[in-house]
Amino acid sequence: LKISFADWKEQRKLETKERIQSYAQVIAEIQDYFKQKIKRNRQRDLENYWKLGDLGWEVIVVWECELNHAHAEEAVADKIAERLHRKLSPTPITYDIPEESEIRIAAEDNVEYGK
Repeated sequence: LKISFADWKEQRKLETKERIQSYAQVIAEIQDYFKQKIKRNRQRDLENYWKLGDLGWEVIVVWECELNHAHAEEAVADKIAERLHRKLSPTPITYDIPEESEIRIAAEDNVEYGK
């Protein structure tokens, strides 16, 4: 049995291509799985936030990455203090109401009607 270098090289290319296609399929399946998993997790978290809110709880999310530094306790305490401050002393929303002469309908020039 004689195998030329060219035949061996082509066989190797084919095997590599098949392996890459197989890996690509696995990666696509993994991506689909994790996209769905993350979507379900977010939906579950949102539902739990609403349920806790309905029971009178104030939900504060603290991510693990926020705890991985030297000042983690301060950062969490600041987050809680800021939320409590907003909850206990809400800032009223103010609106600037334009004078009647400034009110225009969108996309219209200032036209005097009836003339």
